[in-house]
Amino acid sequence: RYLDAFRHLNSILNELPTAKVREVPRSFWTLLYPVPFWPDVTTQAEANNLDPYLVLSIMRQESAFDRFAVSSAEARGLMQLLPATARKVAQQLRMPQFSTQMLFDPQPNITLGTRYFATQLQRYQGNRILALAAYNAGPHRVDHWRQRWPHLPMDEFVEQIPFAETRFYVKL
Repeated sequence: RYLDAFRHLNSILNELPTAKVREVPRSFWTLLYPVPFWPDVTTQAEANNLDPYLVLSIMRQESAFDRFAVSSAEARGLMQLLPATARKVAQQLRMPQFSTQMLFDPQPNITLGTRYFATQLQRYQGNRILALAAYNAGPHRVDHWRQRWPHLPMDEFVEQIPFAETRFYVKL
């Protein structure tokens, strides 16, 4: 029940004066920023040349580490992959017998999600901001936004993202 824990711990943080936040014990931060599925995360992060903590950040934000999470858009699992996207990545990886049900299994979900994120990083020449926005909102939208605001510095670009969820996601 990570999401409940995150909400509760964040509410505690929000009540603390800024000076007291520095006094919060390490165990609190460990609960707020856990490292579940670490063996799969590190293996797939290394295979895709990704920072494993960035992968955990994506999982935390996308699903709150709920392997059975399903979004309103029908994205599934830890890394919240749409079935069509996951199927395409599975074909690229030559994964036999892909099924949508596999997206609720941490190992294939992390394998597919890290590969998909790595392709977004490649697509945007290593720009994490654009890759994260594409992961959350779709690369076609990011391409449109970049065409619309081609010369904006990244911080201003983020502020222009028209989807509040994606803007907040990228900032986090």
